[in-house]
Amino acid sequence: MGRRFLHLSFEKAVLALPEKNQILFQRYESKTVDCGCLCTPSKAADFGGLDPIVRDHILDMFLDFVQDEENSILVSSHITTDLEKVADYIVFIHEGRLIFSKPKDELLENYGIVKCGAAQFDALDQQDVIAYRKQDYEWQVLVSDRQRAEKKYPKAVVIPATIDEIMLLYVKGEVI
Repeated sequence: MGRRFLHLSFEKAVLALPEKNQILFQRYESKTVDCGCLCTPSKAADFGGLDPIVRDHILDMFLDFVQDEENSILVSSHITTDLEKVADYIVFIHEGRLIFSKPKDELLENYGIVKCGAAQFDALDQQDVIAYRKQDYEWQVLVSDRQRAEKKYPKAVVIPATIDEIMLLYVKGEVI
């Protein structure tokens, strides 16, 4: 049996009022669909334009819906903090090109940013570097194994990377 899809477009659905949210998402809670597609195609209709309490409620509804492993939601959004809350996988497409598709937990638990000076940057093993960016007073280097980088480069500052930072380094940095 094929999947049944519900496509939700914020251009067609005004979600500013909680009552409308309830009506729109009741279809998720009924068993009429097992896969939803949530799109935020324009800034004016972006999911982030919602009241934070309403948005959090909707995200909680999504989490409840996907607790059943038969259900899925495809979310297209520029608000990575929302993705960090509800996504299992992050697919990053930039200018029509697939940059990466990875489990969210892998990105958040393993990836890191090495912050270092020019001398430390020059000493980095290129095999460890995914992308890098020269800032005014430091180099920011994206690595896929934060714990390994901490051990290998003890004089450098290594911090966990957010989804935003990973995406920015892929797009604005130099990718190895």
